[in-house]
Amino acid sequence: MWRSDNSPKQCRLASVLHDTLSPKARDISLFHIQRDSGLEDATGRRFGVRRMVTETVSSDSKSLNFDPSRLRSYLSFHRPRKDVPAREVDVFLGRIINRDFRLLRVLDLEGVNKPTLPKKLGHLRLLRYLGLRRTYLDSLPESVGDLSYLETLDVKHTCIDSLPNSIWKLKQLRHLNLNNIRLAMPPSSSLTLLTLWGMFIDEKVKAIEGLEKLRDLRELDIKFDLSTSQGALLDWVAKLVHLQSLRLTSVNDMGRPSELVLKSLVRLDKLSHLRLYGNLQRLPDVKEFPPTIKVLTLSVSQLSMDPMGTLERLPDLIVLRLLASFTGERMVCRRGGFKKLEVLKVWNLMELEEWDVEEEAMESLKDLDIRCCHKLKNIPCRLLQKQRCLDELILKGMPDEFVAQTKRKKSKDTSLTITPLNDKVNCDEENDLMAA
Repeated sequence: MWRSDNSPKQCRLASVLHDTLSPKARDISLFHIQRDSGLEDATGRRFGVRRMVTETVSSDSKSLNFDPSRLRSYLSFHRPRKDVPAREVDVFLGRIINRDFRLLRVLDLEGVNKPTLPKKLGHLRLLRYLGLRRTYLDSLPESVGDLSYLETLDVKHTCIDSLPNSIWKLKQLRHLNLNNIRLAMPPSSSLTLLTLWGMFIDEKVKAIEGLEKLRDLRELDIKFDLSTSQGALLDWVAKLVHLQSLRLTSVNDMGRPSELVLKSLVRLDKLSHLRLYGNLQRLPDVKEFPPTIKVLTLSVSQLSMDPMGTLERLPDLIVLRLLASFTGERMVCRRGGFKKLEVLKVWNLMELEEWDVEEEAMESLKDLDIRCCHKLKNIPCRLLQKQRCLDELILKGMPDEFVAQTKRKKSKDTSLTITPLNDKVNCDEENDLMAA
């Protein structure tokens, strides 16, 4: 599967190929699968399980009746179910720790409901990956700091709101995925993170001094409520020359969008994904954006000046999302602009009435998604013509007459598919989605 910017998202095998390769992989003990019926092919291989994949969590402790002494990887792929206890996983973790079976390198419990992490978790000293996403956990044991080889810690979509101080002992940690957690990184920390995702900063936590030491970040997502030190934070961001993906979210003490004072990002010449959430006084000039941006999202920017004149000059832009980002009445895409743009989402531009697309503009556009732009009079006719690349047009929360008029204007010989989503739309809920 591919993302909208044409980068790979998932690798899927054709069913015929999967059915051919899967038995061979099990035959050579590459991995074993636990389904509702228990561990596949467990008999005869009870002492050779090195990698195990589970597709369910059973309350039957016998389903994990195998010798885990050689186990290197344990991954869960079942769907999260809050009503299913995680006793089986608790028993499993206790066995590999208490019986000194400590070769485990990958432990991914995504979707397991509140597994009990043993206090002796740090005994898994070879562990490199700890995935706890969507586990509803509310804390980590202090012993997580003893996982001296840990490279990835993922606690996104959990109830964990703080990390133990022992986390700063993890010298090998490279990827840290959080759940909007306040993180006060001590200046003495020697972490060399490549990913810092889901961090929250406010005036209560003095984090800037510690962050200054992180210079090699590739992916950064920070939400902040800062009135006095936002400038220092954004000065630091502007120096992260290795960044490839950046999300900045500015909120007030009520969690609502707040002012975002963006600095020039031109030095970030590897940046391809940029998402800005917050009120922008002005959109930076095109010279202040790195030319490498492929995906740009502007959420709740509240710009009064038409942003298209700037954005259309970003040479590699493939995906553009404008979400409650413009308060003006007229938007113009000029001749030759947006040469590579393939996906455009225009949501909640409440005052937009007119949208003009000049000749030879947006010629590569394939997908257009318009939602809750109640005053918009029409879609530019050029986008509905046969010679255009436009494949799909989604209309949601738009007046019935607008939808009918758009269908009438579509060329009969074009392959364009118009999909009106006429279910009841709460545009305030659409705004909430922008912050997700």
